[in-house]
Amino acid sequence: MRAEVTETPAPTTPAPTIPALTTPAPPAAGSRRALRASGALDLTRAERRALRHRGRTGSSPLAVGTRVAKGAVAVGLAFGVGGFAIASERGNRQSVEVAPQHPVLTPAAVQERQVAVELAASTAAAADDARAAAQASTVAEEQVAPLTEAIARLDSILAATQQAQPAVTQLAPVALENTAQVVVTPTTDALNPTAGLATPEVEATASPSAEATTEATTGALPTATDPAAAQLLTAAERVDTLTEQIRVVTEQADQAAAEEAARVAAEQEAQQAAALAAAAAEAERKAAQAASLDAYANGKIPSSALCGLSFANGHELRCDAAEALEALNTAYRAEFGTDLTITDSYRSYAAQVACQAAKGSLCATPGTSNHGTGTAVDFGGTLSGFGSTGHDWLLAHAPEFGWDLPSWARANGSKPEPWHWEFTA
Repeated sequence: MRAEVTETPAPTTPAPTIPALTTPAPPAAGSRRALRASGALDLTRAERRALRHRGRTGSSPLAVGTRVAKGAVAVGLAFGVGGFAIASERGNRQSVEVAPQHPVLTPAAVQERQVAVELAASTAAAADDARAAAQASTVAEEQVAPLTEAIARLDSILAATQQAQPAVTQLAPVALENTAQVVVTPTTDALNPTAGLATPEVEATASPSAEATTEATTGALPTATDPAAAQLLTAAERVDTLTEQIRVVTEQADQAAAEEAARVAAEQEAQQAAALAAAAAEAERKAAQAASLDAYANGKIPSSALCGLSFANGHELRCDAAEALEALNTAYRAEFGTDLTITDSYRSYAAQVACQAAKGSLCATPGTSNHGTGTAVDFGGTLSGFGSTGHDWLLAHAPEFGWDLPSWARANGSKPEPWHWEFTA
């Protein structure tokens, strides 16, 4: 038997004064609840569909308004809840970004960082010494620059690591038996105290040794699983490599400087030896010149054994005396712009006899005069009297060239002769 279908009319009562959110809407005609209430659940599927369609098309304005109100409230709640969720998420993200990172480390990680800090500190100290030695040597600044930059980077990482890990700030040994077992947080940003620093050009070299006391300059650095310790060891490895390179360069520069200094010293020594040899040869030559006239009597020296003067034609002297007078004349001409004036030089025995006959006591006894040995001259002009500027200059400078006014010929001498000068060297 088929159940009869009855339509459920829409309510015609006015809308209640209670807000739509708290008043449930009456079941729509043709819905399962309405069908269940009317006993029409035994209808066929096509009949139920037709019944629901008639119920929707015949819905009252109140039912439609109720559904719209419910939809608006749902949308409002969705936006409200969603906005709260977004705001909450944003606040959480901001708090995460602002909150400082405090990584949780195992005792092994703390130990690795302490080892890395100690090795980095010793490596930096050795590098500073090597750099100072290079700068004190003849190493060019551009050769030292890479080591300087690497030391600065290592110092930055070292300071960041010590700041991020208070346990190793004072380089105190870690008491592993008193340290609670904790879990390493596998967050790179939290464990990396040097985020943002450039990656070094040289990667750290792994070492099979697990000892933590290996010095940076005596072999390969130990390995580390902690990212901060590994980065510090990598920077220390680069500094250690550059330190060894700059030491080699410094040794080469020092060796080159030592060789150059030895070469200069040898050259100077050779020059000094040559100068001494030349001086000895000159002295020997002058001695030979002086001795060459020993075979001749006073006033009896042939002209071939004497030397002439370039600034005074016709005058001759013993060769060493002539050379010294040439030098004195050069200095005199530089001071006064004129040559020395000479009236007498070498005087033969016969000329000495004539001089004595003409001047009496002003001329020495023939055979005893310095003129007869070619070692005396008589100056003329203003140089023949005391007190002139030229004469005073000769008194001050002539001895530098081996010429002098004898004490007996000076103004207070036994026989003043301001014009008579003798070669005494």
